[in-house]
Amino acid sequence: MVRSRRRERFADEAEMMDTKAIARSAADFFGTGLERATESAAIRRSTGTSWNVDYRDTIRDPLGVLRRIYDHFGFDYTKEFEARVKAHVAAPRQTGHGQHHYDPNECGIAELHLEDQFPRYRARFGHLIGNE
Repeated sequence: MVRSRRRERFADEAEMMDTKAIARSAADFFGTGLERATESAAIRRSTGTSWNVDYRDTIRDPLGVLRRIYDHFGFDYTKEFEARVKAHVAAPRQTGHGQHHYDPNECGIAELHLEDQFPRYRARFGHLIGNE
């Protein structure tokens, strides 16, 4: 999607067509955000106002995750609420605009050495991305 939208909107701007430059910019932008969010979450976690959920758990057991979130924060989890959530989960989904396939080499991902970046995030969540 990024590639197709970029071509549509920025075909006349050379820097917006350079996939490696875009990858570097995205890594810098989102990396800074990851680091700041991880630091901020550590503060909120210490006060109990933050709680992390593994995305894979939301796919495997969305109702169980929701129940744990509600329990953690002391929210009422009623049978009526659960029925509405079950109906929402069972509802058909729009498929969007199809799948997008990218070659990491095209964007120079290996050149970014992402495995050496985002130390706070990796220390806290590395187990979720394969960095034990």
